Amino acid sequence: MKQILFLILLLCIIRTDHVHAQNPNSRIDSVLPVRGLAIEAPEKDGMDLFLRFIEEKLLSVTS
Repeated sequence: MKQILFLILLLCIIRTDHVHAQNPNSRIDSVLPVRGLAIEAPEKDGMDLFLRFIEEKLLSVTS
């Protein structure tokens, strides 16, 4: 009996995930939102490259 209930539950989970994944209007960030980002502090020599990355790539995504 437990095995049958487990199989039914497993099939329900797989079925709903499949339907949600096939929806073209769903965005991945609504399912797995990014809450933060950890970046190691750069050395002195790489500071301008780091700041350019922040300004050009990260700020353009959040705008």
